[in-house]
Amino acid sequence: VAAARNHLAAEFYKMLRQVGVDARVKIARTAAPTCPKRIAERDGEHRLIAEAISKRDPEAAEAAMRAHLLSVQRRITERSNSGAFAA
Repeated sequence: VAAARNHLAAEFYKMLRQVGVDARVKIARTAAPTCPKRIAERDGEHRLIAEAISKRDPEAAEAAMRAHLLSVQRRITERSNSGAFAA
């Protein structure tokens, strides 16, 4: 986000990070910890975004970011549907 120098994206990212630590949103103790496979997927998604930015390829950067956000959205939906979040 910082590399893109996009103030709106930076604020949005900051908000998303805050939601992750918000005391009102707790991941149930029964939820499995992040597995190495998921960490590798996340790192790969981040790498694709960074590579596109470093190549100054806005179309590829947008596509990689959209894919990453859809992946995050999918995981949040799966967790919330399975009851892994507790209010």
